Amino acid sequence: DDSPIVRQLVGETLKSRGLKVSEASDGAEAFELLRQDTTVGILLTDIHMPEMNGLELIRNVRTILTHQPKIIVISLRGTEVERAKAFEAGADDYLVKTDISQRRLWDLVSRYI
Repeated sequence: DDSPIVRQLVGETLKSRGLKVSEASDGAEAFELLRQDTTVGILLTDIHMPEMNGLELIRNVRTILTHQPKIIVISLRGTEVERAKAFEAGADDYLVKTDISQRRLWDLVSRYI
């Protein structure tokens, strides 16, 4: 996520549950981290980011990487069109930022671990 506040909230929530967390501020940085670390099991991404947006990131993960982490989109926009684009690109789940809480985030992530 390109928002430091969202990265902090998500990172602290997941770390407090014992998960290892790597952070990236844009899709290109995230993709490079994923290329280097094949143990990543879950990718949480925004859609609207600089360099490489979330949809491009998801498509690259699904078509280029041999390991396939679960992908959860966390986006400010929650329209059906936005959701459809994310799922079409290869996302496994979708969470709207206005609905985010530590409990809701953990409930969602824990489905995939």
